[in-house]
Amino acid sequence: MSYPKRSWFSLSFGVVGWIFTGFLVVGLILAVPAYLNLRKGWNLAAHGVAVTGHVTTLATSTHSCGKDDMDSCTDYNVGYAFEADGVMRNAKASVAESFYSQLNEGAVLPVRYAAEDPAVSEIEIGTTMIAAVVLGLLALVFAGLGGIGLAFRMRKAGRIVRVRDDGTMRTALVTGQERTNVRINDRQQFVLVWKDSAGAEGRSRYRRQEDLPPVGEAITVYADPDGLLPPVWEGDSGTR
Repeated sequence: MSYPKRSWFSLSFGVVGWIFTGFLVVGLILAVPAYLNLRKGWNLAAHGVAVTGHVTTLATSTHSCGKDDMDSCTDYNVGYAFEADGVMRNAKASVAESFYSQLNEGAVLPVRYAAEDPAVSEIEIGTTMIAAVVLGLLALVFAGLGGIGLAFRMRKAGRIVRVRDDGTMRTALVTGQERTNVRINDRQQFVLVWKDSAGAEGRSRYRRQEDLPPVGEAITVYADPDGLLPPVWEGDSGTR
C-alpha cells in the first residue's frame, strides 16, 4: 500500500502543530497589553504624583464569559476627576468589585498620575503594574508552550523526512495498536507498534484507530542506517 508523500510543512503543521501555533499567537497578542501596561505602570511608579480626586460616575456593565460564553460577568467602571498642573482632568477606570463597593458618587479618593503625562493615572494604586506582570506571565506561558511545542514538531518532522528519503526500507509486522491518553477533535488517538525485519521495534505518530493497519499485517518502514534516528512508518511519512 502506498501513502501520499508528506512534506516537512505538512508534518510540522498537523492538528497538533496548529494548536501550538495558536498558543504562540495568543502569547504574542497578550504581550501587547502587557507591554502597554508595563510602560504605564513604570511611568506611574517612577514619575507618579499623588493627589486627591473625587468620583464623578459609577457604572456597571455585563459581558458573556465562562465556558462557551454561557455565564454573565460584571464590569465595574469608575469615572473620576483630579487636578494636575492647575487643570481639572477627567478619567475612567475599570476596577475590582471590592474597590467599587466602597465608593459613591462625589466620594474623595487617592489618585496617582504620571508627571510627564497626566493622561496616565490610576485610582487602585499599584494595580497597573500588577496587571502588567500578570499579563506578561500569561504571555510567556502561552508563547513558551507554543514556541517550544512548535519547535519540537518542526524538528521531529525534519527527522521523519530525512529517514524516509535517505533511510533503509524494511518490511515490518504490526504487533499492536496502543490506546493513548490523547484526544484530537474529540477523537481517541492510538499508536501503531511494529517489529521490522532487522528485529528493531518502532511506534507511529498519533492516529485514529481506524487509520491503522491491523495486528499481524505487514507494513513498510524506513530505518536510519546509523541507528541514530527512530524508524518511521510510511503511513506517517508517506511512501518514498
